[in-house]
Amino acid sequence: MKLCCKATFRSQNNTKRVEGVIIFYITTTKQLRIFESLQQPILLHLHSQLVYSQASKSWGSTFLIFVFDKMPEDCSSERPLFGGAIASTFPLRFQDVSNVRQVPDHQEVFVDPARDESLIFELLDFKHDVADNGSAAWFLQDLSTEQDAEGSMVIEQSGVFEANGLSFRNVPAVITTAVGQMAISKGRQGREAQNIVRVYLANLRLRGVGTDVLITAYEPILINPLSESASTVGAGLAVPAAQSGFMPVAEVFKLAVSTFIVNDWSLFGAAA
Repeated sequence: MKLCCKATFRSQNNTKRVEGVIIFYITTTKQLRIFESLQQPILLHLHSQLVYSQASKSWGSTFLIFVFDKMPEDCSSERPLFGGAIASTFPLRFQDVSNVRQVPDHQEVFVDPARDESLIFELLDFKHDVADNGSAAWFLQDLSTEQDAEGSMVIEQSGVFEANGLSFRNVPAVITTAVGQMAISKGRQGREAQNIVRVYLANLRLRGVGTDVLITAYEPILINPLSESASTVGAGLAVPAAQSGFMPVAEVFKLAVSTFIVNDWSLFGAAA
């Protein structure tokens, strides 16, 4: 498995610093082989929530020390979706729900059960009656109706942008995003168990293959004591991800959207 993380290297006397991106190649559960952008091999050892490593060669007159200040599971990795036909990058703490229960064929669902945060990728038939401008807000309202949400509101929405790299046969793809807040229940629980959640939604309009892609991230704001989520994350105001040392959902969402790629257009029944 390959992981990519931002990193800061510093000399032992802390007089020199350099930032970059390193790539983790997992070889065993106890050891990772790492190569930063210059391909310098580094041996990594895990120590609680901190990771320290020593470069294989010196930088100047001193050895480099790499301090990794994130939980390992909050590293981000490119994840295959829909059999690898699509891919996107997001933190490893988001687990594939299909490993524990059945997921509809048109969806890929990932959750962080410890924080009750989720990330969903969904493929829908193209909605020709929905204008590009404000399409994400339209899908957000549709989602609210589908989930029987209360107090739904759109907090912000973007304009229309061309989705670079997602055009098919010279037919451009566009993207819009929206952020909303709503009260929704988990599973089959009733309205008395509704949680207040912030919902981030991106609509990638792949007009060339007649598909609307939705990328949706859910961030709990207030957990109802009657919600089944209360037993795992606790009732009341949710602890912000950044405060717990994790990437905030807003950043997870941006990363997943910005790294979304199509590897095999035949997924949509299209000839490449």
